[in-house]
Amino acid sequence: MFSNQLLDFAKDELSYRTVVRDLITKVPVLQIVIVNTNSWSCTGYCLSTRSSGEAVPKLDLHPVIKVLFTESSSEKESEIRKMEDQIKKDLADEVFMLRPQIEDVVELLLSAKNILPPSCSSLQGLSLSSMHM
Repeated sequence: MFSNQLLDFAKDELSYRTVVRDLITKVPVLQIVIVNTNSWSCTGYCLSTRSSGEAVPKLDLHPVIKVLFTESSSEKESEIRKMEDQIKKDLADEVFMLRPQIEDVVELLLSAKNILPPSCSSLQGLSLSSMHM
């Protein structure tokens, strides 16, 4: 549901930046940049695990959104200041969420990030991940 809302906000923009703030403290906690809205993710095996000539099981494809993200839960002053500057310059939109919801989104992003090889998991200090639509 959260990913669909991000897509609604992004509309036709190629890259869309959102800063997620804690609803109670108003502190920026998470930054998400949409990179690609037309990606697919698959589950299953690409190759048969059997050595015989049996057919490979069908792969399940799911639409995903590729995103870059950074979490500032450690409340690094420089990261928070950078996010605040982007909001002031109108380079990012704000979303307010409760801390448990933010933690769920971060957990989802981290688990999707861990699927990628380390050499492909970050870009310019942001972590690459995906969100199911």
